[in-house]
Amino acid sequence: MSRAVIDQPGPRIVIVGLIMSFILGFALKSQTAPEKIQKHLQKAVSRLEKDFTIDFEGANVNLSNWGLPWPRLEINRVRLSPRKNICQSSQIFIDQIEIPISWTALLFSQTTVDTVRAHNVELRIADLDNCIVDSEPVKATAKSVLVKSDSAKPEMIAAENLFQKKTSSLLKNIYVDQLKIIVKNQYQQPLILRQLNVNLEYSRETLSQINIKSRLLALNDPKSDVFYFGGDLTSSVKAIDKQDFEVQLNLKGRMLDGDLQIFSQFSSLSKNLNYEIKAKKISVKAFLPLVKLNGFEAVFDRWPINLSFDLTGQTKSLNSDAVSTAKINKIELSGERTHVVIDQMNFEFKKTVFELQPFTAQIDHLPLNQFKYLATLKSDLNSFEDLGDIKAQVQFTNPKNWTMDGILTGTNLIFSNRGTRELQKIDSIQMHSTQKNEQHDLLLTEFKVNSQEIKGQMEAHFNQKNNALTAKMDITGILLNAKIWKQLTQIEQAPEIKMTWSYHKTADLRQQVFLSAPEVQFEGFSFKDLQIDFIQASGGENQSLALTMKSKEAEIQVANLTYAAASGLFNENSGLQGANYQARKLHLNLKGSDWKNMNFDFEMGLHNSEDEKQSAQLRVKGNWKNDAILNSTALLQNGANLIKYDITKTAEDEILLVPVSK
Repeated sequence: MSRAVIDQPGPRIVIVGLIMSFILGFALKSQTAPEKIQKHLQKAVSRLEKDFTIDFEGANVNLSNWGLPWPRLEINRVRLSPRKNICQSSQIFIDQIEIPISWTALLFSQTTVDTVRAHNVELRIADLDNCIVDSEPVKATAKSVLVKSDSAKPEMIAAENLFQKKTSSLLKNIYVDQLKIIVKNQYQQPLILRQLNVNLEYSRETLSQINIKSRLLALNDPKSDVFYFGGDLTSSVKAIDKQDFEVQLNLKGRMLDGDLQIFSQFSSLSKNLNYEIKAKKISVKAFLPLVKLNGFEAVFDRWPINLSFDLTGQTKSLNSDAVSTAKINKIELSGERTHVVIDQMNFEFKKTVFELQPFTAQIDHLPLNQFKYLATLKSDLNSFEDLGDIKAQVQFTNPKNWTMDGILTGTNLIFSNRGTRELQKIDSIQMHSTQKNEQHDLLLTEFKVNSQEIKGQMEAHFNQKNNALTAKMDITGILLNAKIWKQLTQIEQAPEIKMTWSYHKTADLRQQVFLSAPEVQFEGFSFKDLQIDFIQASGGENQSLALTMKSKEAEIQVANLTYAAASGLFNENSGLQGANYQARKLHLNLKGSDWKNMNFDFEMGLHNSEDEKQSAQLRVKGNWKNDAILNSTALLQNGANLIKYDITKTAEDEILLVPVSK
């Protein structure tokens, strides 16, 4: 029994194991010594130093934390700087590079590496055009392709050398947990690739295909760390033959609440790039980081609308003579009170010249009120509660030639007075607008206000060459509703108004507005055949305003007068003690440089409605300055009596007539 135990092979196995462990341990120690690692790294670095300056904090060999405990080489804090002068401010930073090492490679000093892992890679590009696009062909090998391909011309990508040259390198997989790409002039919009996996396939010691998979994040919200787009990226570069290779890219993901798909295909032999982009109900807000809209960000940030389109295109010969053509099918803008459709749009881009082919746009619903948030318009649109909605058709020939026919509905204007606020709705206006070269013309007809038709039209003309703007309007009808008239006059009424307006502006400005009404009532006053004429002119530092008001006759009911000045005029001292008067030939003139500084004069004849023999004449003259200081006197000629008044203004802005002499 004891002999059988002694003959067991266990002790021999243990002894052999100890010997092998000693040999492997000695080999591992000898091959992982700092000077040995440094020697291998310097040899690898020397291959890249033609194009890059490379430095790192340190390198060592540890056992892997994933899978079996194989040894791995760790290189920490790596920085690569291009040697090209114009690109030296561009940098590549890598927190850590892990290279798994086989026992065979350690024992026999082999340098073949089939897998590389990188952690937190950051690519900073200072000059995108000059650093990514090189002026010289790039000679690449399997070991340097990942570094050199970024500096190659797009039409070359060093691929002809890459797929033709035999290599002893069998690098098969590159894993990057995160690659962050930052361009200097767009540093707020980085591209982030997560779980980046690059797989290299070989055939007869020649690279035959490169496969790339990654998670792509793009379009960073400027106000947060949220990315509007997140999708899956797959790409492949495949050798077709010695003279041709093919590149395919497929990107599919979500852009906010919408779907985005991009597919592209490139052939090195034909130098043609084909691509397709499909967007489905993507919020326009998601595109804001891509374009500069000169203040429109505030509009689309508040406007919940979506964009859908299907684009197919081709670029021939990827060089300075490249020609790009594209077709977009069914462009649709939809959302809150919005629906715009373009069935098809074609365009061409050739030698930096962009040409858009003719198309038709159908605007079913477009709310102009969203444009109130434009900083350039906001202060000018305070009098609008709602700018209204447009329904129209646009015939586009080119940017300088197009027409639009449509209707504007639901415009609401704000009227405020004495702490009250009322709205005036414009039901509808027919529009016809044209652009012909430098001339833009607008015609407005078929006005409908207060559910009633307004007679007349308005037209405007603008010449872009000399910046001349002319406009004129001639309309007649009930322009304001009864509530607004009550707000303005304290009397509920809705008189018919005739309005003409002319406007001309080049270097100088001149406009004139004429208003007339058969009758307009105020508290205690009823004006017959009222006419108001306003003229404004400006040129250089000179400007002037003039307003004239005339009325052939006005009925005055003294008991209903609510103005403080009236009590100073109709009383025992003036001799005007009748209950009702007729004011004839009323005439008011206002002249000044602006509304805060005006000269004025007023004249009317007064006739007692109950005593035709009693009549008087009132003349007023004066001015106000800085919208506060009033200097004015009035003269009342009542028969043989002449009474002089000082006209003053109280702290409550009431106008008083104070008799000075009789």
